[in-house]
Amino acid sequence: MKQNKNPLGFLIGALLLGVFWGLLSQWGAKSESTPDAQKAASEEKTVAPTPPKIVYQDNAAQDLALALIQNGRHAQTPLKSYDRVGRNESLSVVLDRNGIDSLDVHHLSRSLKGVFDVRTVRPGRVVVLERESNSGKLLSFTYRYRGENGAPAKAVATRLPNKKHGAPEPWFKAETIATPVTTQPVVLVGKVKSTLYQSLIDAGGNAYLVNRFADVFTWDIDFYREVQNGDAFKVVTEKKYANGSFVGFGRVLAAEYVNQGRALRGYLYASKDEKVQGYFDEKGKCLEKTFLKNPMEIARITSRYGQRFHPVLKRRKQHNGVDYGASRGTPFWAVADGTVKEARYSRSAGNMIVLRHRNGYETEYFHAKGFARGIRRGAKVKQRQIIGYVGSTGRSTGPHLHFGMKKHGRYVNPGRQKFPAGRPIPKKYMGEYQKVMAPLKIQLEENQQI
Repeated sequence: MKQNKNPLGFLIGALLLGVFWGLLSQWGAKSESTPDAQKAASEEKTVAPTPPKIVYQDNAAQDLALALIQNGRHAQTPLKSYDRVGRNESLSVVLDRNGIDSLDVHHLSRSLKGVFDVRTVRPGRVVVLERESNSGKLLSFTYRYRGENGAPAKAVATRLPNKKHGAPEPWFKAETIATPVTTQPVVLVGKVKSTLYQSLIDAGGNAYLVNRFADVFTWDIDFYREVQNGDAFKVVTEKKYANGSFVGFGRVLAAEYVNQGRALRGYLYASKDEKVQGYFDEKGKCLEKTFLKNPMEIARITSRYGQRFHPVLKRRKQHNGVDYGASRGTPFWAVADGTVKEARYSRSAGNMIVLRHRNGYETEYFHAKGFARGIRRGAKVKQRQIIGYVGSTGRSTGPHLHFGMKKHGRYVNPGRQKFPAGRPIPKKYMGEYQKVMAPLKIQLEENQQI
């Protein structure tokens, strides 16, 4: 007959047997105790017991633990501190304020070179420093900022191990970490009620999108002079998201502007081999021209070309250019490819730049706060390259840019000049362009509004 084995029952039985045996042993010891035995036991208690000798085995982990205890390093926890960049502060000022050693600052700057431009540090941005608690030695540096795509990003530098004091190579390893960004195409539609700037914002855009929209037609429409109430606009653009939050607009994929009944459309195209890029109309004609209509992003015009009452000389005088009012330090660019003819100071024009272009054209940029890096006589510049910054130098009543144009040595009205267009899309790329343009054209014609 097969027996059922129960391990749990066997274990409980063995345990009870052990307890019974222990009680029986204690009872037997007490019964054997005599007065002579108790006296001998009492005499033995008066002798101090010899402590057992502790023998440490050969154990590498045990040796490391003992060494750490002796040096006190086992209790060390890195100290983390936070600071914000103040107005007109450089990164070195922030580090010095937090007591970072000058050698650490030097090696940190070296490690960031080519990875993150420390000159782009902006007021209000957060700096995180991690240091050793006993020595104060910098262990890591983190600077939080907004990347080019508008998403949160950070520059991080971490101390490299085993770098001896005085080592020539950088003591830190630096990198930039950007938040992944996703894009979603959207269509914004509206009509101009007061200004294009405000109307596009009312339609769901922002200042960045306004300027990118204007970029599409900047060769054909002077958005300072020609915009009228009732003009219509449509723009197919990208909305960018990081961690599920909207962080800004991306590229303008297609745009339409109807100015006093004249409709203009532009589509963004970049060939797969990257040899053809830009905005083109439905037939593949390039919207870009040799000269831009304006030397800076949308701002207000404070004085137009022609006769005017001069605010400094207090008399009527021919104004050979257009004045753009903008805050001090606003960048302005070259309206066309060219060569710097002059970059100097004048008592009347202040800091002035004169560019020489093809076909006998010259352009003038007066009253600058300063010149961009590399702008000097003889330097080559490209269309839309930043060449200076708005100021109020020379004979000026406030910050603005005076923009003038000459043709064959005579001043002309910049707004009335007609310039040739760029190269159209070559025939071999037209099939690819039509495939890119077709869905964008549908989105414009659907007149979708959000």
